[in-house]
Amino acid sequence: MIDWQSYVDEEMPANERGEIDVKLANDPEVQRELDGFKAFQLSIRHAGYSVETPQMILSEMLSKVASTKTASTKNRLVPRFVFAAALLVALVFAFLRLSYDPMNLADSSTIASISVESGADAAAWIKERTSLDAPVISLASDSGKITKAKHGDDWGAFVFDFSGAEVVIAVARDDNFDEHGDAQQTPGMPLLFRGKGIGWHGRGGSFYLTGPADLCEAILPSLISQTWKPMPSAKSGPPVEHGRARAKMTR
Repeated sequence: MIDWQSYVDEEMPANERGEIDVKLANDPEVQRELDGFKAFQLSIRHAGYSVETPQMILSEMLSKVASTKTASTKNRLVPRFVFAAALLVALVFAFLRLSYDPMNLADSSTIASISVESGADAAAWIKERTSLDAPVISLASDSGKITKAKHGDDWGAFVFDFSGAEVVIAVARDDNFDEHGDAQQTPGMPLLFRGKGIGWHGRGGSFYLTGPADLCEAILPSLISQTWKPMPSAKSGPPVEHGRARAKMTR
């Protein structure tokens, strides 16, 4: 079974991707599966959402629908196709309801990703690809390990692994925190916006932290210290806004 999400996002190992490229070139059914997956993603994006696709169920249904070779076979598969289509629609709506996060940074999908070994490497790559002034983000070696960086239109992200649990710290030029987040002010901290993740305005843009809640809360102070500094006091000059929200955007 092919993980089309990893293939499309270019996150699949080169050897596996090469094997799939060969299948695509020689097997029309495999090409139809890929076309169906892309159409599925596009329909969701047009609806204003961006979610991870339930790979196992979707790939299995696409494979069944794509396996029609003769007219008689197609006729026999009509009831099965109708059932699969209805089930897929139900799955889409259920998955959207569970996954949709109205508080977010950007509405584009991942354009590219790269394996990295340090926050400095990730920040340099994000700056080169997006022109964002992404800060260097690092965590204590015993807390988590950075594994990759990725970016879309006007956003970049640092991806950390905590013994198999993934935490993502994204930075972007725009956000919609003030429209969908539950604002919380804590002394010595930026204004935090809480939804499914935690957002704040910092140096270089707007930041959004997602992952297991306990991990996010544990590393939040360290991330704040690396991405934000308190506003100047009245004596030192007028306050300066960082990463002000400017657009209604959803992932």
